[in-house]
Amino acid sequence: MLNDQPAKATALRTMGLAHMYLFFDYEKALEYSFEALKIEEGLKIKSGEATTLMTIGSIYEEVGNNTSAVDYYLKSKKINQSLNKDINVSKLNHKIGNVFKKLQQYDSAILYYDLALAYEVENDNKKGEADALHAIANVYSAKGMTSDAYHFHIRALALRREIKDKPGEALSLNYIAEIYKKTGNYIRAHKNLDVALAIWSHIK
Repeated sequence: MLNDQPAKATALRTMGLAHMYLFFDYEKALEYSFEALKIEEGLKIKSGEATTLMTIGSIYEEVGNNTSAVDYYLKSKKINQSLNKDINVSKLNHKIGNVFKKLQQYDSAILYYDLALAYEVENDNKKGEADALHAIANVYSAKGMTSDAYHFHIRALALRREIKDKPGEALSLNYIAEIYKKTGNYIRAHKNLDVALAIWSHIK
């Protein structure tokens, strides 16, 4: 029945995710996802369509087909923008940034991470802001721009401490230690790692 089709699309998308994350059967995951997408496109279920497009993008990213991953993420982003689902748009900006980083298209990665960062700042989401800052810092680090990377990590560390995010603080310190290690400052690298390890030991 027609009324059962939306539920069928959701079930197919769920099966696709299960085959990706539980069974690592990416071919089957795509098969289920595209079947779900066909139903959603036919019935003009835009919200479901956007979600399925993001799922397909994730599957392609998982198998290393980064060009297709970006393509489907962008399609999902366009629909989410039309639905004013800003939180999903921000999530997709971060995902697209991740893929461009893998492709070593660093300027494009920073562009999309900046868009994600702007959303987190606007919505006063300190944790999301710190995540975006670290993402940007890691791109600068990959480019060999260790000074820029350091400053973005320091900004993220301050936010982690402000919201008392102890696991996040330890992660920030680890990133900062890596920067010091890259620049040959092993004493400061060890100091930051020691503080990070002390935090982790208290969390456990």
